[in-house]
Amino acid sequence: MNNIEGDDGNLVCGGQLGRAPGARGRLARPLRCLDAGRTAMKLKLVAGLLVACVAVAVPARTVNNCDIRVGTLCNELNLSGAKLSASDLAYSSFSQSDLSDADLSKADLHSANMRFADLRRANLSDALMHDVDLGDADLRAADLRRANLRNASLEGADLRGADLRGADLRGARLWGAQLNDARLDGAKLQRANLGAAKLGGAIFKGADLRGAQFADANLDGANLRGARIDESTELGDANNLQGCIGCPPVAGRKPRPSR
Repeated sequence: MNNIEGDDGNLVCGGQLGRAPGARGRLARPLRCLDAGRTAMKLKLVAGLLVACVAVAVPARTVNNCDIRVGTLCNELNLSGAKLSASDLAYSSFSQSDLSDADLSKADLHSANMRFADLRRANLSDALMHDVDLGDADLRAADLRRANLRNASLEGADLRGADLRGADLRGARLWGAQLNDARLDGAKLQRANLGAAKLGGAIFKGADLRGAQFADANLDGANLRGARIDESTELGDANNLQGCIGCPPVAGRKPRPSR
């Protein structure tokens, strides 16, 4: 608000001309202008609060009948190609939904149910997915680079050709998963269970395999060269160790053929 004070004691307040009470010259304190300014500031504050309240009340974004929010239930829906980057979908359920080619990069999907979901070619890079259930999900050619999959369930999942470079799979359950030709360079797989997994053509360069379990896993054609392996890595009960590249010899047993 522009406050203009004249030499004759006249005071302009917000464009209104008025004489300051008892003033012959300059007015010491333009009280009326101050009061008007304070009122305007209060009105702006109230308006801001109203806008904030309205924003909170706006319903979640909807994509093909799926509310994009925490804990949403979007089972058996067609969400192919959906743009859901950085969405907060923790504790949600996408069981049997089609998320092929969807962009879920940097999305929060922790503790979500994604069993039997179609995630072919989906972008899940940098996604937060610890404790997620991806049992029997189709993740062929999916981008899972740097995804946080700690303690995730990927039992029976199809990860053929998936990119898991730099992913955190510590404590993950990959029993019976298909990882043929998957990239696991630099992945963290400490204490991961890869029992009965199919690993032909999978690359583990720089991966941390300490404490990982490979009981009945098919390592024929797998490349473990450069992986971090120690006495806690359970390779003794794996199949086709003779076809594994970079696998250390296991004392006291002959490599078993694939079942």
